[in-house]
Amino acid sequence: MQKVFFLFIFFSLYTIFVDAQPQNAKVLQMQINGNYAEAKYVLIPNAKRGRRLVKKDYVEIHIETRTQNDSVLRSTYPQNKPFMCYLYADDYPYATKGFMEEMLLLMHEGDSAIFWIDAQEQYQAIHKPLPRFLKKGDKIKSYLKAVKIHTIQEITRDKDAVLFKIKKENESILANHIAKNYKGKNFKKTYSGIWYIYTKETEGEFAKKDDLVSVKYSAKTLDGKEFGNSDTNGGHYEFPVGGKFTLPIFDEVMVLLKKGAAGLFFVPSHLAYGTQGGDGILPNTPIVMEIEFLDITLSKKVFNNPLEDERAELLKRQRQEKEKNKTKEQQEKEKQIEKESIKKLNKPRNK
Repeated sequence: MQKVFFLFIFFSLYTIFVDAQPQNAKVLQMQINGNYAEAKYVLIPNAKRGRRLVKKDYVEIHIETRTQNDSVLRSTYPQNKPFMCYLYADDYPYATKGFMEEMLLLMHEGDSAIFWIDAQEQYQAIHKPLPRFLKKGDKIKSYLKAVKIHTIQEITRDKDAVLFKIKKENESILANHIAKNYKGKNFKKTYSGIWYIYTKETEGEFAKKDDLVSVKYSAKTLDGKEFGNSDTNGGHYEFPVGGKFTLPIFDEVMVLLKKGAAGLFFVPSHLAYGTQGGDGILPNTPIVMEIEFLDITLSKKVFNNPLEDERAELLKRQRQEKEKNKTKEQQEKEKQIEKESIKKLNKPRNK
């Protein structure tokens, strides 16, 4: 812990010095969503550095992100909890991951680095509006340390055990928090570990897989600090159900909420920001969300599978043909009944 504290102080002092001489920083260039973007960086080699990091490595890292006014957005240092990062072999879809991982690919095991990225470029790349506390032209600083490279064998062996431990820790944290702060409230718990209570119930319909739905939400830490809401997305947030386009919690909630309903949800980390963290939330951290299911904006598949479409069309034609045949059979049956009735009427009566 003492070593981490001194490292934290070193980073703080080093940054003040480097910020005064930004011309000494090198430039790291990337294409983000088809647009040119760049970050400036300073690499701090370790005297006992290991091998250089390469794609497909699993590397344990410490990271701290700050605004240019030195307000901390995220840090793994205070609790001394570095997290595991996988260096993807493919192109990176998000600027926050992309720049961090491109930076790591310039480093060796044990090295540290500081890099700056334009705040607006970073948030645009992850399809989020610029937070109110940041303005156009601001820079975000990140402090990065490649603590240790892990082999795939180590990861495979330890991953399940680590995830099980994290889930158990999250379960305990959420259960204690609810017991302490929501006495007498009838919370339910899903198999996946979400604690929830309805704040508004309706007789609306449930969404189906691939429906495009609209929700209103707010997201907070367990101590009540809000870090995200749908107001920054025009008052609502849309996503296709089951499409894995968003945090897992949203897909999970759509099984619980009917159209028009709302609820309070305590979310374990594996259904929120997972082992990577994000939006200022540290890795393996449970959160709380208020979610209201507003509407089904498009009730059809977002992605069309040609084979499924062909099969659906065939089934439709078969149903129509069956209905047509059924109608013919019904008409024939009615005619037969009519003939039999006429025969009975025309049949002479016995005196």
